[in-house]
Amino acid sequence: MMTPVRVSKKPGAVHEAAAGGGNIMAIDPALPEWEGPAQLTCSFVSAHTHTVLYRWCQDPDLTGFYAPRALLPVGADETPEQMVTVLARSSRPLYTFGFGRERITPRVTPDFWEVDFSDECAKVIRYEVWYSGQTYKIYVPKAVFGGHRHPERIVVQMVVPGNLAQ
Repeated sequence: MMTPVRVSKKPGAVHEAAAGGGNIMAIDPALPEWEGPAQLTCSFVSAHTHTVLYRWCQDPDLTGFYAPRALLPVGADETPEQMVTVLARSSRPLYTFGFGRERITPRVTPDFWEVDFSDECAKVIRYEVWYSGQTYKIYVPKAVFGGHRHPERIVVQMVVPGNLAQ
């Protein structure tokens, strides 16, 4: 016979429930996954051969990311002083279906890139993608996810502030 356990609807809560004379610990289900979208403004820091380093304006102490020049919506030689980074959870599955499950490679297009979760740091979640023989990283502030669980894959789009669709 299974003993019933009281579980709170408050995310992340741990509760004890008296059942059958003993205490039972119950953990709530995982937090819902963040959906997005989010828009973060970033400022130019420095230009490199294949990337441009941008820093988040919302928290200048955090590295934004080394934006691949191929992802920038301008010519490869241009480096806008400010960009808006649009982030959202990818709607594509991470794995193929069936017995031979294989991880689906993130999409890389001229308009957007999908990046996969890599690591959780103190203030940021690191995402990465492999493209043209190089790994590109983006550091997303945890605050973007607003208390939700970070997605395993996100879509990243860079937009010049004046060209942002309303």
